[in-house]
Amino acid sequence: MDWLSSFTIYLEEEKNFSFLTVKSYVADIRDFLKFLKLKGIKAEDADYPKVREYLSFLLDKGLEKSTLARRVSSLRCFFHYLQIKGYISSFPLPFLRSPKLKKKIPSFLEEDEVEKLLNGIEGGGFSFLRDKAFLELLYGTGMRIAELIGLNIQDVDF
Repeated sequence: MDWLSSFTIYLEEEKNFSFLTVKSYVADIRDFLKFLKLKGIKAEDADYPKVREYLSFLLDKGLEKSTLARRVSSLRCFFHYLQIKGYISSFPLPFLRSPKLKKKIPSFLEEDEVEKLLNGIEGGGFSFLRDKAFLELLYGTGMRIAELIGLNIQDVDF
């Protein structure tokens, strides 16, 4: 059976994943299937210890934790797919956890950088005023861009 083709269709049509997510997941599973083939194991016969062995192999290769976390997500999705399609009888990864990822500290601009940014906006009209107001609001309140984008006129206390 062509696992990758049917898995790709599942990701696109049933899970409605984005093109890049599908591409990444399929590449991850292709790599996993190559690993299994070298070990002489069929995908439907892979178990928790083999998946752990694969992830250990990836860790030894020096992959970033964020990449390993995505690989775990890809594997979970793949084995869930195999289970719901009836290719395997039980989900072999109930205890598989993603690696802990470091939380990034947000970056910020210094006061002189903000002044340069605000003074660098040129032009006139609505776009100019809107953009300048957005930057002033971001700087003055410390809100995130996502919060600014989600802001409605009725949210503003005049």
